[in-house]
Amino acid sequence: MDGEPIPASDHVARYVKPSKYVNKVMDWDALLPRPQDNGEASYNWLEYFGNGTPQELIIRLAASLTKLTISKNGVFATFNVGDAISGMLNAQPHIKLQFIHTPEPENESHASMFGLDNLNEAAGKFLKNLCQKFPTMYEM
Repeated sequence: MDGEPIPASDHVARYVKPSKYVNKVMDWDALLPRPQDNGEASYNWLEYFGNGTPQELIIRLAASLTKLTISKNGVFATFNVGDAISGMLNAQPHIKLQFIHTPEPENESHASMFGLDNLNEAAGKFLKNLCQKFPTMYEM
């Protein structure tokens, strides 16, 4: 499925480092692309790991991310792709979110979100409110 859209029924997750999750409050820009990413935010496709609850899939994801430093004070944020696309379209009709499977070496579940920049505070707050947060594997 390299380069294929993530199905609307599926979920994506993003590791949020502690500096973006202070006192159990996520920064509004934590789920947006970083300035240097040219509008492409890194996520992971949870259903790549099969069936299971979001927490079960997060555990599988965390175990697969051997090149990422995961802190006990960080979290995984996850949301449904279809909810993100339709909700964003309703809130900001000019934004057309896309979630594409973009596997990388040693990160086969890698996905990219396109359609937002790092400055859209309203979009960042929408995604922040949409997501569920799960502790890192150190707290599970």
